[in-house]
Amino acid sequence: MEFEPRITNERVDDIPLLLTQLEQMGVEQLIDKHFPCHGNWQGLNLGMWW
Repeated sequence: MEFEPRITNERVDDIPLLLTQLEQMGVEQLIDKHFPCHGNWQGLNLGMWW
């Protein structure tokens, strides 16, 4: 059985909309809750990397 991956493209002008939707959904807090940073970590938290 061959599986052909389904590829979808997002328009570049949709990126701000997608980032705002992720922010409203609280994805940043969920990532930070489930993947805490090391004590010596400096800079952006992992949730801010999306």
